[in-house]
Amino acid sequence: MDGGTISGEVFEICANIDDMTGEDLGAAMEILLREGALDVWFEAIQMKKNRPAVKLSLLAAPGDEERLAEAVLRHTTTLGVRMNRCSRVMLARVSETVETQYGGVRIKKGLLSGEAVKEMPEYEDVRRIARESGQPLSAVRAMIAGGAGEAKRRFRHYKGGEYEYLGTARHSETEEELVLYRPLYNDSGLWVRPKKMFFENVTVEGKSVPRFEEIKD
Repeated sequence: MDGGTISGEVFEICANIDDMTGEDLGAAMEILLREGALDVWFEAIQMKKNRPAVKLSLLAAPGDEERLAEAVLRHTTTLGVRMNRCSRVMLARVSETVETQYGGVRIKKGLLSGEAVKEMPEYEDVRRIARESGQPLSAVRAMIAGGAGEAKRRFRHYKGGEYEYLGTARHSETEEELVLYRPLYNDSGLWVRPKKMFFENVTVEGKSVPRFEEIKD
């Protein structure tokens, strides 16, 4: 993590295709996503002899590129693929749940130096509420945005110091659930701690006390 962002690498795998139907391309996309592609997309292109065609692209995590390249060769009509190793920079991501009259809604947040610069409700939750309530998607998003704007959760460490709770994330390798938070007494940015450790009790002078105790206004 550098300056509040996360750096990493990814492989981009591409193929130009001019002899598959839309239905077959859609089926190939579903297979590639199921096989573990991070993303799959299509672009309209022109090939030689002015033939309209489609460029199939996908992103693969390092270590998955050979397997996914083989999947493209197996499930599409292309005879070859192009592979490029790319560097990428990402915002730290956390999620939290906002309670509404229709149940909980998961909010995805992008953090830069501990500050949430992007927020978006999970589409599946928005669609579920729209279906159950009969409201349009735009009205549901507005309702969720109002709930997400409520006061932030704050915690006090047992040794002193207040912190803003930003949400949870999952470690990309160990799958361990993490808590992301930031101190309110300085600008040292984003802090990360295993969720189990964040909410556990510690012993102080023979008494069991929360490591972080939520501040209730």
